Amino acid sequence: MRNEDPGVGPPLTTLAPKVLGDLVGGYVVESRQPLPASVLWEVQRTFYDMRGGDAWASGSVPHHITCNPAIARGYAHAVLGFALDCQAIGALPPVSVLRILEVGGGSGRFAGLLLRCVVDLMAASSLSDVQVRYILTDFSD
Repeated sequence: MRNEDPGVGPPLTTLAPKVLGDLVGGYVVESRQPLPASVLWEVQRTFYDMRGGDAWASGSVPHHITCNPAIARGYAHAVLGFALDCQAIGALPPVSVLRILEVGGGSGRFAGLLLRCVVDLMAASSLSDVQVRYILTDFSD
C-alpha cells in the first residue's frame, strides 16, 4: 500500500498508522460497525478525497483486478447460479426481471463487462426469458 509517487499526496500509512499497524499485526481494529461508520470507510474516504481521479491514473488503485473479463465472467456465473437457485425454489417466476445493483461502479467499465457476460449466460440457460436490468450507482462531489 506504499505510494512512492510524490505527486499524489502522502502515503496511506501516514493517514492512519495505528489502523494499518493493527491490521498488519493481526489485531482487531473494530467490530460490529456499519461500514459507513467504520475506520476502514474513513481511511478509504480520506484516500479518495486526497487523490480523486488520480488514484487510478497513478496506479495506486489496481483497477485491473475488478475491471477485466475473467473477473466479470466469474461474477456472471455467480449471478446466473443465484438466479437459477431462485428459480428452482420458486422465488423467481418463469418470466421476470433480474435486477443487479452495483454500488460504487465508477466509470462503468466493470458493469459493461459483467452485463455482457450475464446476458450471454442467461440466453443459453433456462432463464432465457428473464430480462436483466443493471443499476449502476456511484457518488462524487
